[in-house]
Amino acid sequence: MDLGKITATLVNTAIDIYLQLAYGDAETREQHSLYFQEDTPLEQVLTSFVSEDTSLKAWSLRLGSQDYPHMKIMLREAYLPGQFAFSVDRHDCFDFSDNSVGCEEWRELQLHNYQLKKSIEDAWYEAKVPTMRNLREKCLSSSDVFRVMSGKKVLLVDNDSDAVAIVDMILTHGGYECVSAESLAESKEVIAAEGKELIAVLVDLLLPDGMGYDLISAMRGNSATQNTPVIIISGMSEGDVDTAAADAFLRKPFSAEDILSTIGNVVKKYYEADGEFI
Repeated sequence: MDLGKITATLVNTAIDIYLQLAYGDAETREQHSLYFQEDTPLEQVLTSFVSEDTSLKAWSLRLGSQDYPHMKIMLREAYLPGQFAFSVDRHDCFDFSDNSVGCEEWRELQLHNYQLKKSIEDAWYEAKVPTMRNLREKCLSSSDVFRVMSGKKVLLVDNDSDAVAIVDMILTHGGYECVSAESLAESKEVIAAEGKELIAVLVDLLLPDGMGYDLISAMRGNSATQNTPVIIISGMSEGDVDTAAADAFLRKPFSAEDILSTIGNVVKKYYEADGEFI
């Protein structure tokens, strides 16, 4: 949705739905309630949000939840410049070793947060609040946004189905064949079956059954993929991410142009010397 079409009323609807689902206790919910007069300009509404340091415009409002105080509402420019959507930032992308004290409880909390995020975003969609699903349903066919490249396979590992569908379309319009996986186990199966055919891998860090780091480690130990370019995609800031084993980092949200140019740059680094890069 164009930013100019987002009103204070729409923001109020997004906040109200979020609070209804995030807080079972009405008294606690009321403590986090926030309301803007209907005629409040969006510019003024956004002064209550925090401007995020990303390549595209993004604002966050930390409202928390009954079980986790750090969850946020995001209003972000989503992949295509000028197109904005609401999303829930779980803000729980922290790496816990399987041997860490409390790891099982932490994984359970992450799963709960993921399910809450999906519930809120589904409710927003039904209430006509612009979400990633709306963008997914838009036709991404603007030839001046995408550039055509080699047509080789790119593996996309992310458990956000709407984001996967959008990035899949971006990659397809960019000339790639996108193969996707939504879990660590599924991504390892793809690596085992198609590793030699992959020109690059895009991996989110927080997956339902582990961390993206585990996939990168497995790739670096596999002769078929040890030199395959890896791009970490994450909502965390680069300073909070261990990028040592990766070739590039993209912080969500990123634009279609950003992701295509980043893939082109890392692929060129690996293949140009052998004359394989097109």
